[in-house]
Amino acid sequence: ILEGFVESDRRRQVRVAEYNDPKVPLKIPGWQFTRVQDSITLSASNEFKVRLSGIIGKVMGLFVTVRSAPNTATGQNTFQSLADLDIKCSNESYLGNKMTHLSNKIEAAELFNNLYFVNKDVYFISFSSNPVGDFASGSSSGHQVFNGEELLVFTTPAGLSAGTFQIDVDAITACHFNVAKGVIEVRT
Repeated sequence: ILEGFVESDRRRQVRVAEYNDPKVPLKIPGWQFTRVQDSITLSASNEFKVRLSGIIGKVMGLFVTVRSAPNTATGQNTFQSLADLDIKCSNESYLGNKMTHLSNKIEAAELFNNLYFVNKDVYFISFSSNPVGDFASGSSSGHQVFNGEELLVFTTPAGLSAGTFQIDVDAITACHFNVAKGVIEVRT
């Protein structure tokens, strides 16, 4: 732990110079969250579309939640279920078919080894075969490239009471952590 405190002045000067050398920056791959929010009036058994214009680049996965608006302290952990959902660009599906409410719960419980997705209406769309490992290590086991023209397309269930809802889409997007001259910055 105390290595460096007993080193010679010359060795310390060399180490500090190496650390601050602008020609030898560190570039560490990683993932960050990019959020798109929209407020929309929903009604039962209808299809709705939300443009994901703020999401650009490599996307490992998307968390999607729908909740009553405005968001209050008592309702912040209460989410609305969806009949199905899809991600489309130029009318082509990124998923190959619509993800149903049940299929999402099964996939999310398997990927995360966690029952939160079974007990809450939080949807996770993965483009990676190992999203947890990828997020922890900064590696990539798969991704989808977004260009900002994608649409979240979903159908509401038959029993939904009409009203205003907040749609949150949190994308896990690729980034790099650059370390140069002792400063860390995030680059997409």
